[in-house]
Amino acid sequence: MTHSPLYRSEAGERQMREWYTRFRARLPFVCESQTLTTSFGKTHLLITGPPEAPPLLLLHGALAGAPQVLGEISSLPSRYRVYAVDIPGQSVASEHRHLDVKTDQYAQWLNEVLQALALPPLPVLAVSWGGFVALNLAQHFPERILALLLITPAGIVQGSAWQGLTKMYLPLWAYQLLPNLISQKQALSGLFSEQDPIWSPFVLDAMRNMRMNFAIPPLVQPQDFENFLAPVYLFAADLDYSFPGHALLARAKEIFPNLRGSELWQNCKHCPPFDALFAKRWTTQADVFFQSALQARTQPLLDLS
Repeated sequence: MTHSPLYRSEAGERQMREWYTRFRARLPFVCESQTLTTSFGKTHLLITGPPEAPPLLLLHGALAGAPQVLGEISSLPSRYRVYAVDIPGQSVASEHRHLDVKTDQYAQWLNEVLQALALPPLPVLAVSWGGFVALNLAQHFPERILALLLITPAGIVQGSAWQGLTKMYLPLWAYQLLPNLISQKQALSGLFSEQDPIWSPFVLDAMRNMRMNFAIPPLVQPQDFENFLAPVYLFAADLDYSFPGHALLARAKEIFPNLRGSELWQNCKHCPPFDALFAKRWTTQADVFFQSALQARTQPLLDLS
């Protein structure tokens, strides 16, 4: 096995594949596995939910993959046919290649995926880095999205460079240089609202094994979405060092005239709590938002003649 340029070693890549399998095994529902061929390389995805249910596209965050985000969406797979796509350059399961964040490559890639799956316009739920990917799709293929729900997304605001350095990058660098209990805690404290027995060691292994790509997506502008008419809903976190919640909500109102709702999670860092009650609350809100968009699509147009 020749190890990928995204990983520091063959053993590191193997460990991340084991984490992928472990997260998938924890899911309380059955998933189908599918691999597609695109002009950007192979794309893997997990599919779950009733085949007759409305489709829902799920986009995960950086360093993670489809099973990680599927594990956080509570009861949504019982109401939707969920397509959780492994993003190239982030998930171990798809092409080990970073696409160019300054172009439309992510949009082109995701459009090819949706074409291959023969999916109609559909609701999109996107987290963190996946939020940037969804925004890229909304810019270049707005007709693909029926409704867009973003959770602490990249691409709308940028946090303080000083806080990013001191709270995120220096602790990360220190952990990679000298992994121990103290550096572990510091590396995670700027990211997680609370520690988790599965997520915490997974992220630590990802930090240690992956060659981090610190390319920063350019911030979107209002004119980028002149043709994007789908409703938008946004969750932000008040203690998010990467994408500060107050600034994120304020700028989202400037960017999206079609913003239907938003919420600022209190006492939350970039990664929100992992408890079931928290997940149940926000996924219920997401379901109401998506159902509203689906119902609006099926309503007949008024005859104004």
